[in-house]
Amino acid sequence: TPKVRDIPWPTLLILGGVLLGWVVAVVSRAAAKVGAKRRGAKARRQLEDRVTGVADELILAPLHAELAAYQDFGAAVERARGSR
Repeated sequence: TPKVRDIPWPTLLILGGVLLGWVVAVVSRAAAKVGAKRRGAKARRQLEDRVTGVADELILAPLHAELAAYQDFGAAVERARGSR
C-alpha cells in the first residue's frame, strides 16, 4: 500500500474522515444552536404579543370600561348632590 511519511494511505484516509466528521459535527452543532436561538426568540416574541393581546382584550379593556362607568356614576352622584 502507498505510504505518506511512513503512514499507510488507508490509515490517513480513515483518520482524515474521522477528523472531517468531527469538524462537521462541531460546525453543525454551532449552526443548530444559532438557529435554535433565533427560533426561540421569535417564538418568545410571538407568545408575548399574543399574551399582551389577550390581556388587553380580557382584562384591561373591561377594567377601563368599568373605571369609565365608575367615573360617570361619580359625576352623576355629584350632579345629584348639587341639584338639592
